[in-house]
Amino acid sequence: MENKHGGAELLVRAHPPINRQSFTIHVSASLRKLLELAEDLEVRKKDGNGILREFTVSELNEFCGGKSAEDLLTLAEKQSLVRHELENIRALLVACLHYKIIKQIFPLHDVQAVCKLGNSWYLPLYSKQPYETIREYFGESIALYFQFLGFYTYALLVPMILGFVQLLTSSGTLVYFSIINVIWAALFLELWRRKCTELAFTWGTISMTSLDEPRPNFRGVMGKDSVTDRLLPQYPRWKTNMKMYCVSLPLVILCMFGAFIVMLISFWCEDMLRKAGTFPPMVVYIPSTIYAGLIYVMNLIYRQFATYLTEWENHRTQSQFDRHRVTKLVLFEFVNNFMSLFYIAFIIQDLEMLRTDPYDDYLELFVQFGYVFLFSSVYPMAAFWAVFNNVLEIRSDAFKLCCVYQRPMARKVKDTGAWQRSFQALCTFAVITNCALLCFLPSLKNKSPDTDPTKWFLGFVLLEHALLGLKQVLHYAIPDKPEWVRIALARSNHLSKQALKRQVLKKESSDAK
Repeated sequence: MENKHGGAELLVRAHPPINRQSFTIHVSASLRKLLELAEDLEVRKKDGNGILREFTVSELNEFCGGKSAEDLLTLAEKQSLVRHELENIRALLVACLHYKIIKQIFPLHDVQAVCKLGNSWYLPLYSKQPYETIREYFGESIALYFQFLGFYTYALLVPMILGFVQLLTSSGTLVYFSIINVIWAALFLELWRRKCTELAFTWGTISMTSLDEPRPNFRGVMGKDSVTDRLLPQYPRWKTNMKMYCVSLPLVILCMFGAFIVMLISFWCEDMLRKAGTFPPMVVYIPSTIYAGLIYVMNLIYRQFATYLTEWENHRTQSQFDRHRVTKLVLFEFVNNFMSLFYIAFIIQDLEMLRTDPYDDYLELFVQFGYVFLFSSVYPMAAFWAVFNNVLEIRSDAFKLCCVYQRPMARKVKDTGAWQRSFQALCTFAVITNCALLCFLPSLKNKSPDTDPTKWFLGFVLLEHALLGLKQVLHYAIPDKPEWVRIALARSNHLSKQALKRQVLKKESSDAK
């Protein structure tokens, strides 16, 4: 249907039903419509001079630069533009999904493009990941994840090598290993923050703000937006805050407390069975086995619960929704995965027991980062297993995305958002934890038996403060934006102002005629 009649000017094709109950509708758009949408949504593309700026249809030839207009937009951008038009009928779309009139909305794979991507991605074992091709096909969100995974894996090579050196030398080097490890973790996060800025500028997402389009599931009374003058759903921010702090926060704390109690019960049961001395070794470890299964089940249930709570809070943009959902997940994951290790280290104070804890389950990079850096002073080889896992993870994730999973919706992002702050918080915990573990380490205490306990403790407190201070120095010493990005942004802003002046003068001269 044409736009003047209220339609979106999309191309719709119905496919024969697979069964009598449902049929498939394929929605796409003509090249002309896609280019118009790209201009309306201010998609940034490189012009003939290599300057990244907002695309306009009137300057199509300048943006094409010798290639066809069909190749100007990436597959991910075309998908996002069509999805945006569908989401413009957000109220009707959400209602159809809720009442199962529409079962699912998902993008289709381009067989030729995905096969070409797979051949250069998961098949070669030692080749560099084709990040730009990943971005063009899956979008910025997926590309940024694999950029982070690759960057993080390379960064782990330093603690891995140091771990081997520490393993081959005496325990006297453990202090130096732990200090270098936590400094390297802080340096890695600062360098990644800088890398994110470079990628965001290159991808044209650096100017993304909180004024993004509302989420499709954002609910509210339709009203005129004060910035764009468009009719958009309006929902008071104070209501969202009330839901977060008065309902969601207490419930999340209750879930964390419940997970902690389950962990304590598991330890108490195992301790009672061990002290009884009448049970075979296999029986003694039954509570730990049950607890491991409960962790998996609790994680599954809590993730659904966290998604439901965040949806109920009704956040306006996708970035806000992701940030608050990630915060809930990180808090629970921290308690569920690391609290038992803290309990062993500082309550039971059995560091040998802590060393034998398995490190073979790296389901999430956040959890892996915690295992590698929180307890590096008692398990230096964690980085080696993390690198080994990540090399396999990159290939397996790539294979699943290309050959197993439905193609995900492409999303524009400029950084890792809440995950960056979560990793920063975990890095701070790593400094405190490693200093505390070194303070309690028997092999270090035995080397200075005559040292006053108070002075011993104060020495490690000073070390912890010095490392936290160094972490802050690194944060301020390494700028977010490299020099070339700052210059390019300033040049881009200057050219935008010049272009705006030319448009104003052109309009004034035409009005004068």
